Amino acid sequence: MRETVTPELFEVHWNKITEQVSSALRLIPERRFLLRNNMIAKHITLIPFISETDTPERDACSSLSIYLLSVSPETKHLYSHDLADDRDPFQRLMNLMTYSHGSKEIQRAGIALIVMNMIHGYIRDRERDVITGKYNPIVSGLWDPNTLIESMNDQYYPYEPLYAQFIPRAEIEDTPWKNIHMGESQNGKKVL
Repeated sequence: MRETVTPELFEVHWNKITEQVSSALRLIPERRFLLRNNMIAKHITLIPFISETDTPERDACSSLSIYLLSVSPETKHLYSHDLADDRDPFQRLMNLMTYSHGSKEIQRAGIALIVMNMIHGYIRDRERDVITGKYNPIVSGLWDPNTLIESMNDQYYPYEPLYAQFIPRAEIEDTPWKNIHMGESQNGKKVL
C-alpha cells in the first residue's frame, strides 16, 4: 500500500529527487540552488506523487530531468515550440513528462497549470519574439490566449485545493518558465 503524500513528506521527496538529479547531471551549487527554488520544477515533481502513479519517484525524476534538458542552453532548441505543437497545448508538455498510470485527471490538471504559465510566457514575450523571429503561437494567431487560459483554468480548478496544499497557484503562475536557465545565474553571470 502506498503512503499518502503530505506536504511534509513531499518536501522530503523533493529534496531527495533534486539532490539525485543534481548529482546525476553534475549541477554546480549555483544551479542546484536555482533548481531547488524553481516552482515549475517543483510542480513537475509533485504531479506523480499526488496523482498516485505506480512509481512516483521514478516518474518525478524522469520528468524533472527532461524539464532540465528543455531549459538547458545545449538542448533547449530540441524542446522549443514549433508548428507541430500548435494542435494541442498539452502535447509538448506530455512529451516532457512520463507517468506510470495514476489519475489522468489529476495529471492533466497539473499540466494545465503549467500550460497557463507557458501561455503567460508567450504573452509576455510577444514583442521580443516578433523582433527576434522566434516562433510564438500567440503571435502567429493560432492560439487565442484568453480561450486557452479559460480552458486550462476549467481543467485545473477542480483540483486546485489538492495542488494548493503543496504549492500555491500564484507561485506557479509567477514563475518564469526558464528562471532556472541552466547557463545563467540569478545575477546574470554565465555559469559553466
